[in-house]
Amino acid sequence: MVVADGGATKCAMALYSVADGKRLAETVQGPASLSLESGSAWLSIESGLRALSVRAGLGSDWQPDLLVMGLAGSERTARLDAFTRQIKHCRRYLVYSDGLAQYVGATGGAAGICLSVGTGSVVYWRTNDGALCHGGGWGFPAGDEASGAWLGLSLLTRYAQDRDKAKASDAAWPTATGVHGSLYTSLETLIGHEVADIQQWTTEKNATRLATLAPLIEQAMSAGDPVATDLVNRGTNECIRLIDLAPATLPIYLAGSVAPYYHTRLHAHYGRRLKSAVGDAMSGLYRLGCQHSEHAITR
Repeated sequence: MVVADGGATKCAMALYSVADGKRLAETVQGPASLSLESGSAWLSIESGLRALSVRAGLGSDWQPDLLVMGLAGSERTARLDAFTRQIKHCRRYLVYSDGLAQYVGATGGAAGICLSVGTGSVVYWRTNDGALCHGGGWGFPAGDEASGAWLGLSLLTRYAQDRDKAKASDAAWPTATGVHGSLYTSLETLIGHEVADIQQWTTEKNATRLATLAPLIEQAMSAGDPVATDLVNRGTNECIRLIDLAPATLPIYLAGSVAPYYHTRLHAHYGRRLKSAVGDAMSGLYRLGCQHSEHAITR
């Protein structure tokens, strides 16, 4: 069995032994979110299949018996249909949302809440009576609060506003912002400081590209930067809003590349309800594949 956890930044894939659940090989490829472009998503997965074949020492004509994919944007029927028409090099396949894959991996499928915060964001939960629900995940820019893309856009918005304030008051830049240049200097080093340079980013609609700015915030927050700290605090409030859509009796799990930015603050808010994840999205997809292999679509 091969599993593929495809998001807007990368696609992590693994080859599993169905008999004992052991990971035999892993690879990371380019983005495989259906919110981007379905053709590029399949190209990333197809490249991953070739890489796994080489790493596991399989033949050039090898194809997995079952390919289980958790893909961002897979809830959109038209895009999912366009994507599935491209699938090849596998005998059977299953497609789930990336948020469900994260949930099953983090909780082991048990009752609980999983907030996934990466390039985008979504929360899934299963109640004690077995009902599976989710919230958020509406997509960037209207949704995906607290995500990497949301943080990147928030940083650009704050930067532009503070720069306007400095200009209007004829104050020095960037020391007039009170950040002594730490976060904003890092930002300008990456994107430039001329108006034309900045507007290329403030008008950017690509969530993946905007999410590349999020690590600047995390690094500056660790150094005590007040703007970065404020942005992460705002993101934490959005995380809390999403988590609180679910029943307050359930344990909470965090997943996704941006989740560590919020862990300390969320632990302070929820205490013992915040638990360590059982596994990752790929282990969740393996579990889903084992449970639902009889429903797989045959190529």
